Amino acid sequence: LLRRAAAAAAAAGAPKKEMSKAEKLFLKEKAAKEKVEKEAAKAAEKAAKEAAKVEASDDDDDEEGEEDEAPEPVVTENRKAADAAAAAAAAADREYDGFSVPRPMDLAAEMATLSKRVYERGVERAKVRTLLCNVYHHSLHGRYGVARDQLLMSHLGDVIHGMDISTQILYNRALVRLRLCA
Repeated sequence: LLRRAAAAAAAAGAPKKEMSKAEKLFLKEKAAKEKVEKEAAKAAEKAAKEAAKVEASDDDDDEEGEEDEAPEPVVTENRKAADAAAAAAAAADREYDGFSVPRPMDLAAEMATLSKRVYERGVERAKVRTLLCNVYHHSLHGRYGVARDQLLMSHLGDVIHGMDISTQILYNRALVRLRLCA
């Protein structure tokens, strides 16, 4: 599936870019879901074929006039469909158990990577908001010294009054979280 997506992007003339971990994980999950759905459809189709065979054999036995000495238990189409659905659900459960929820990740590394991207390519407002989110994040996780140093070295307190209202609100929230962390 990943190769098909890359081939489709290359055929469309899109510049070749590397997929992020989240995009790869999403595509893997999508492929796994499609696989489970195909298995469920195959199981239902197989159950329907078996039901048709049993029905045909029951009709053939009645036409010949033979009596069975020990009657076989009657399996209805509803029962077969329910069995197929149960098999599909069991397959889906096995597939779901392969994914850990929530997925383990290194949150500090992820924050650093995303922040670096914003600092390199973002506009000034986005950079300020990213800094405030970083300060809030460090304060939330008990890293007072790191959060305080980031906020003080940025000299954001001097220019925050000229920013938009939502950024000022974010500044106030980060400052309160920093104070609670202290």
